[in-house]
Amino acid sequence: MEKSMASLEGRLRVKSVTLQVPMEEEINLERQMPDVDHVVGQTIRFSKEQVQVGENKTQVQGSIHYRILYATTGGSPMLHAVSGSVPFNQSIALEKEPDWEVTVRMEVGNNSVKRLNSRKLSLFVMLNLYADAYRTNCQEYITNVEGAVEKRFATTNYSRLKGHGTTAVSIKQSAELAEAEPDISRILYDHVELRAVELIPGDAQLTMRGEVAVFLVYEAQEPEGSIRYYTENLMVEETCDYPGKENNALPSMRYQVVLAQVKEAPNEDGQMRRLHVSVEVEIAYDVYENQEFTYLEDAYAKQENLILQHTECVLQKDRNCQFLRVPVEETFTPAEEERLLMIFPVGARVQLEKPELLEGELLIEGTVNCTLMYIGMSGTQPAVSELTIPFHKSIRREEMAEEKDADWEAYVWGDIASYYVTILNGTQAEVRLMVNLTAITQQIKSCRLITDMKKEPYETICGPGMIGVTLSSPEALWELAKENRTTVETILRINELNEEEVKAGIPILVCQNL
Repeated sequence: MEKSMASLEGRLRVKSVTLQVPMEEEINLERQMPDVDHVVGQTIRFSKEQVQVGENKTQVQGSIHYRILYATTGGSPMLHAVSGSVPFNQSIALEKEPDWEVTVRMEVGNNSVKRLNSRKLSLFVMLNLYADAYRTNCQEYITNVEGAVEKRFATTNYSRLKGHGTTAVSIKQSAELAEAEPDISRILYDHVELRAVELIPGDAQLTMRGEVAVFLVYEAQEPEGSIRYYTENLMVEETCDYPGKENNALPSMRYQVVLAQVKEAPNEDGQMRRLHVSVEVEIAYDVYENQEFTYLEDAYAKQENLILQHTECVLQKDRNCQFLRVPVEETFTPAEEERLLMIFPVGARVQLEKPELLEGELLIEGTVNCTLMYIGMSGTQPAVSELTIPFHKSIRREEMAEEKDADWEAYVWGDIASYYVTILNGTQAEVRLMVNLTAITQQIKSCRLITDMKKEPYETICGPGMIGVTLSSPEALWELAKENRTTVETILRINELNEEEVKAGIPILVCQNL
C-alpha cells in the first residue's frame, strides 16, 4: 500500500498572560539640588534589557527611566528637574513546552509622583506586561493512498503561516531651535513619541513612515533662568530588513518603541541650539496566506481491515486584518477653571479592553490617556494634567454572522495618528485626536488528519446480503457503505440514484459484504 505524505506548518498562540506590576521608589534629592515646593510633571520610560525564558517562568529585566519636573521653594520659585533610573526584575508564571516560543511586551501604565517633603519624592509606576506563548509545529499527514481502498477527501480554507520574526528600525533625527528662540542651558522635561506610523512591506525590506513628536521644556541661557517650550513633529521614513513581499500575502505587524530620547548639542557655531532625537523601534511580524487545503478524511478497504491513526490539527481560517481610524475628542477644563494662556499636547497613549465578538460584529472599547501641559494667566509656572477620553468602535464582519457557531478570536491594538489642542474660550480647551486601530479576526478550526494506516486480515462473518434502511442524512451514505463493506457508487447504482437525489428520509437498499 503506497502512501503519499505531506506536511502542514502552523503557528498558534496557546497561552497568554497579562500582568500589572506596581513599582514604588523613594527619590532623595542630591545635596546641591534646590528644595521641592510642588511637582509639575514627569516622563517615564521603560527599557527592556533581557528576557530569559525557562520551563516554568519567564524572567524580564530592564530599567524604569524617569525625569521629574518640579517647582522650587522660595520667594520666586524656579523650575528644576531630577532624573534617574530604577532597575526592574520580574518573573512571569508561564509554563512552556520545548517547542513553544515566548514573546514579551512592556508598556508604562498609570504613573505619578508625590512630594513627601522638601527633599524627598515618591515615584509610582504601573507596568503592564504581556507574555504570549506560541507553538509552531510541522505535522505530517497522508494525502493519498494507492490500492484497493475507498477514500473520502475533505477541503477547507485555512490561513497558512508563511513566516514570522522580528526586525528593528533605528531613527536618528536632528532639529534646530528657531532663530528667535534663546540657546539651551539644560533640558528640564522632555517627551518623545511616534505618531501616524505606517508599516509598508516591500521586496526584501520594510518601510516605516510616520512622525516623531518632540516636546521640551528647557531653561534658556539668556535671560538666565527663563523657561522656554519647544514642540516639533519630525517626519521620518526608515527601512529595515524584511523577508519580502509576496502576492496574496496577509502580513500583520506590530511595533514597540524600546528607546526614545532627545539630547541637546552645539551647532556648527558652538551654540547650544541643536537637538538630537533617537528612537529605537522593534517590529514583530507574521505573514499568512489564505488558501485551500485538501486532505484525506477517511478510508476503508472492502477485503481488509484498515487501522487508521489520527491527530487533531488546529487551523487558523479566514484571517482578516483591518485598519481603521477613530476620531476622539473632549473638552479640557483646568483646575479651578483658570484662564489659559498656553496649552501643549505633550503625549497620548491608547489603552484597549479585550474586544468582544458578537453576531457578525467586533466591538472595540478603550481609552486615550492624554498628557497636557498648560500655563494659566495667574502665573508663569506650568502645570501638567491627565485627561482620559473613552471611545468605542464596532466593525461588521459578515463571515462571523454567517458562521455563528464557529470559534472566532480577535486581536486589536492601537496608536495615535494625530493630537491637537485648541484654546476655546479662555477657560477651556478642545482636545482632538485620531486613533489608528488594527483589528485581526480569525476562525479557529479543528480537523482530523490521518497520519498512518495499516492493513490487517479480515475474516468474513457471513455472505453477501441486502438490507433496507432509511437514510438519516446525505452524509450518512459514506458511513453505510463503510459499515457494510461496499461503496457509495454501488449503493447509488442499486437504488438507481444520482448524488443530487440523495436526501434525508429516503429508503435505500444496501448490499452487505460482511
